[in-house]
Amino acid sequence: MESTRTQFLKTLGDFEEHADDEDLSFTEKTQFRMKLQSQILSLDKSLMAKRKMVLDISKENIMTIQSALRSIPKTPENQEQSLMASFLNKRGVGNAT
Repeated sequence: MESTRTQFLKTLGDFEEHADDEDLSFTEKTQFRMKLQSQILSLDKSLMAKRKMVLDISKENIMTIQSALRSIPKTPENQEQSLMASFLNKRGVGNAT
């Protein structure tokens, strides 16, 4: 879409440079110029809508990550000893966890 916009702008620039060389009346030149400018504006509007949508999606993703980070508990959960660790502790061997 941006390439199409760039192409329209290039066409408009080329037309402005060579408008005096063409055998078109003033009204035809003005109408052509207006059509090109309206197409550029419509492409700009659709491009801005897509950019806004991408920005909104990015914001939503960031907010999701932030809320996930906030929900991580501040203190670690108490871990129960495994059966093997409790057996070794009863026998007095090392400090198994």
